[in-house]
Amino acid sequence: MRTEIDWQIIQNVKRRRKELNISQRKLAIIIGTNYSFVWKVENEKYDCKYSAYQLYLIAEDFDWEVSDLFPPVNKR
Repeated sequence: MRTEIDWQIIQNVKRRRKELNISQRKLAIIIGTNYSFVWKVENEKYDCKYSAYQLYLIAEDFDWEVSDLFPPVNKR
């Protein structure tokens, strides 16, 4: 099941992917999967999300720290 944090991570990846003009197909190659997986992850109707390893590969390719993919932590 996707959590709100999962969805925020997905949206951060999608936004950055578009900023870098990386297609879903290219992202699929980067993370070693197929286009339909990336499409499903970015679609609200499906309960797919990136694995920790895939997020690592994405951060590496996007020249980000893995922590940049996550929403800010609300400190109490």
